[in-house]
Amino acid sequence: PISLLYTIKFEQIMVNQELFKRRGDGGPDELFWEESDTIFPDLKAELLENYKAYVEGEQLNAKNLSHLVTQISQFQEDNLGFGNKSNSTRIPARHFYNAKSLAIILGVIYKYRTENNWRKIDFTTSGRMSKHLEIIAEIWGTLFEKGMETKKRVYLTEELDDRAQQQIRDIVETRGGELVAKEDEASHIVYGFPPKAASPEEISSNCCPCCSLPMESKGWNNANKGNHINSCRGKKFEGGDLVRMIKGDSGMILLHTCGKPASWDTWVHEEYLTNSWEPETYKEVGEPLHVHAGWVTRLENPCTCTLAG
Repeated sequence: PISLLYTIKFEQIMVNQELFKRRGDGGPDELFWEESDTIFPDLKAELLENYKAYVEGEQLNAKNLSHLVTQISQFQEDNLGFGNKSNSTRIPARHFYNAKSLAIILGVIYKYRTENNWRKIDFTTSGRMSKHLEIIAEIWGTLFEKGMETKKRVYLTEELDDRAQQQIRDIVETRGGELVAKEDEASHIVYGFPPKAASPEEISSNCCPCCSLPMESKGWNNANKGNHINSCRGKKFEGGDLVRMIKGDSGMILLHTCGKPASWDTWVHEEYLTNSWEPETYKEVGEPLHVHAGWVTRLENPCTCTLAG
């Protein structure tokens, strides 16, 4: 069904364009680390509780912790981000905004440094590339072990031809996912690629299949319905980016831009928005996500970060 081709209902919101600039890469989110004063006390407490033997003697202040977060974020962007071919999968951006999962990331780094007798941690050292990738692998293993990540179970629908099915099978298996034979066993159900242009059925509909915008009021005709759907599908809007609001923290809001990886999510000050906002729930707990084939194939770009939902 056309309504299932896009996983998330996006809405176009008004943002003061002079004050808001979408991030252009997935590197360190400097604004968040400069202005967030709530995550560091919880992060320090988690590190001391779970990795005390590896952080004793460390100055676990905001400056040092944010410096380490910046290093690993930039390492992922340079080596596992857009345009970089690698079999290693980058750690999802959401784990960098949660004290428990961020403590796992940093704790594994401190643990690895201690066990390998490193004097300091420096992700910019090119001669340690293989070691740094080992750290990423250990972080993934610990996130799974602690229940912060789960293996994605993928069901392929009949909309996919043999070639697309094989391509997606290879990617899912390489990236640590699992293919399942029944829809009720799946965490993600994969449909065909979205059409490149609006179909007659979509144009005759009263609702945009991409952003769910109602198109039944006065002024909507077949021509501008088609133009809107094509623009929405191409993620190109004269009024700015199409975004959804994910979470709020201390007067700031995290925005996800349609068609961009989660590592490009951008923090803006709440007062910059010109209309009210609410974080959106786009699926019921326990229900699978319905996604189109591009959700998987983009992993090989690689533009998105992981098989995550």
